[in-house]
Amino acid sequence: MSLQIRREVLSLYKRILRLSLTWEAKEPSKTKEERIYIRTEARTLFRKNKDVSDEREIREMLTGTEARVEMGIHYRLPYPRPVNLPPNICVDLKIIENG
Repeated sequence: MSLQIRREVLSLYKRILRLSLTWEAKEPSKTKEERIYIRTEARTLFRKNKDVSDEREIREMLTGTEARVEMGIHYRLPYPRPVNLPPNICVDLKIIENG
């Protein structure tokens, strides 16, 4: 992985973790739960993909993750929705059913 891509990945990861600190849920009673979900989901997915070395594949994942973050911010909903998921994004279906 090139140094530039590594910086982009780490920058996005930090952005997501910072977002989890300031996240406000639609229902105030769920704010803490959603903050924990954001941190846990980020850690899980970034760790799962830490061994990916193909730069094209990493760029696709970055684009998909950035889109997911922007949609989450826009709709104030941290959980993914199958109709809004970019291709090549792996999601635990139990989370979708509960979200």
